[in-house]
Amino acid sequence: MNIPPLYPDELAIGWRGRIRFFNHHPKITFTISKLRSIFYQEYFGNDEVEKKTSQLLILAHFSKMPFRDFVHKHSFVPFIKPFGPDIFSHSETPLSTKNPPMHSMHTGKNGSWFCASCVSDDLAIYGMPYWRRIHQIIGVEWCYRHRHKLSGLTSHEAFDAAPPIDKSKDKFIVPAGPISLDDAEPVIRRYATIAQVFLEKTSLFDLRKTATLLEDQFAAVKNLDQHNKSAAVGQIADTVPEYWKERISNLRTKSQANDIFNLSKLFGHLQVPLDTERYVLALALLFETSEAALRNLDHATNMDVCAEISRGSTGREFWWSQDILRDYARHRGCHYSFSVHRGLNYARTSNALATHGLPDFSKLEDRKKQALKAFFEGEPLIGVCQTYGLEAKEVENFLRIAGNRLAKGLQEMTISI
Repeated sequence: MNIPPLYPDELAIGWRGRIRFFNHHPKITFTISKLRSIFYQEYFGNDEVEKKTSQLLILAHFSKMPFRDFVHKHSFVPFIKPFGPDIFSHSETPLSTKNPPMHSMHTGKNGSWFCASCVSDDLAIYGMPYWRRIHQIIGVEWCYRHRHKLSGLTSHEAFDAAPPIDKSKDKFIVPAGPISLDDAEPVIRRYATIAQVFLEKTSLFDLRKTATLLEDQFAAVKNLDQHNKSAAVGQIADTVPEYWKERISNLRTKSQANDIFNLSKLFGHLQVPLDTERYVLALALLFETSEAALRNLDHATNMDVCAEISRGSTGREFWWSQDILRDYARHRGCHYSFSVHRGLNYARTSNALATHGLPDFSKLEDRKKQALKAFFEGEPLIGVCQTYGLEAKEVENFLRIAGNRLAKGLQEMTISI
């Protein structure tokens, strides 16, 4: 078969359509059958391989790319499964059926989307246009590169051929909103930037830590107006224009459309969600800039999350206050004593304190306590580890979670630890 080269960010299902074109196949089903047959022959006639092998794995085989690279660069899997489990933690054999998204040719939005300017550029550079993954993200209907509106076709069957320049108007989807992404509302621009990072990220986010970050920020936003919390929360959704609410609510899940703005439903998830858009939207709604959202998301990887933070009662300002720091020091870093004194739930309080850089000192061995105190008093890390017989990685990991917050807590302590 004639296998054309892959183009940057080309969607696997679109590349499959170009394979059909270069081999003059009458239908895409014929192309799939031919690819499967050739792949089948290379696996020595195993019937189970022929029946169960995903198209994604077959296409990766013909791309001559490592399977992991093909999935990350040419499928929608990184966006569908940003929280794990890692699809590569299982066998990469064709018989694996443990990860359904890996075995689909799934795209984001309904229909097929392309940028007219990208089509023109592709014709000049490659001689033919192609379908890009980045144009298929739910809620993003502008080209990241050219900043203007995408064009949409109603059927996924459009991926079986190259993106059109001239087609009958009744097949086109005309999205509402401004022509340029730069003219869109701030929440839309933040969403677009964050969604692009989710799609192109090669490592996984931690679901529990992301949920904790969002819950913490959600509580902080509500606490901005202590006298009218419901109004403050309502203002979050009010930043979303009506024309975009309808589009962003177009999720793959069976949830009600208006539930997407109920941010509290994101907290404390114990199973992997299928609606990544909700998390991207929450980050765009809760932070004033995409840079702040992504920076906090990156920092969330260092959280020590063992239990859920108490919902809606305390925000970021509360846990970072000087009052909390002094109470922590007064109770010598003991989370249980602190929670009893404050009349708070112990598990949630302990999680909140650790998340905000105040670990439970009562659970540390004496040598670790002394080592940390010595480090914050100015002794070098290597010397501290040698003195107290600790591995550098162990201390570094603890310091990464605690940071300067713990140093301030130790300075406040008036009793020897």
